[in-house]
Amino acid sequence: MLTADVLITRCLTKLKEPTNGTGHWTRAEILQLMNIHQDKITAVIPNLIRREDTSLTTAASTRSYTIPSTMGKILYVLVGTNQLRQTTEDAVNSDAMRGVIAEDWRNTAGTPTHYFYSGNTLYLYPTPEDAQTITLVGELLLTQLTDSASVYALENINTLRKAQYLLVYPVVAELAEDDGNVVLADRWQAKFEQGLHDLMVDEVVLKTVEGQSLLVEKGNEDEE
Repeated sequence: MLTADVLITRCLTKLKEPTNGTGHWTRAEILQLMNIHQDKITAVIPNLIRREDTSLTTAASTRSYTIPSTMGKILYVLVGTNQLRQTTEDAVNSDAMRGVIAEDWRNTAGTPTHYFYSGNTLYLYPTPEDAQTITLVGELLLTQLTDSASVYALENINTLRKAQYLLVYPVVAELAEDDGNVVLADRWQAKFEQGLHDLMVDEVVLKTVEGQSLLVEKGNEDEE
């Protein structure tokens, strides 16, 4: 796996810049672009984002719970083996106004059937009336990079090293274009687009094994 500091150095090398960042482009500027393109790459390959699950125990008369800081988008919530329906606070308020549910729904107790979340807080409806085990399954949150040998790029993606190499290409292409080197910019942008295409279409096979996603790359089944 490639660390962020190694990728920054590779970007500077491709740009023929001093790797200590004392040239035209600093390491901090490279890092900023890497974080931007991390987000962009993740956005176009959502099916490859690693999932994590966590369990929490509810408390009677408590309807809000803190979502773990490592979890991004929540995919589903279970009470035991029963999957809750996702809703919004506005939708629940609307149901209460129409008499579909109790007007004082925030104080309605029972086994939760719905959930919604805002920021890092999960809300359950009805409010749990006793201790129950709730399982949250969500996407692993993308960690913003720092110029460090202990931070890994695209660590929330179920791919091998190839995905990390992709991060170099758009950064170099963007900075080369800023320098007026259109030929170099076009070359690296083409590399990025081809590499992303290969990752999405040609090499990635998602298999479902016992309800979990397993990624297998052609010819690399044993590699991590």
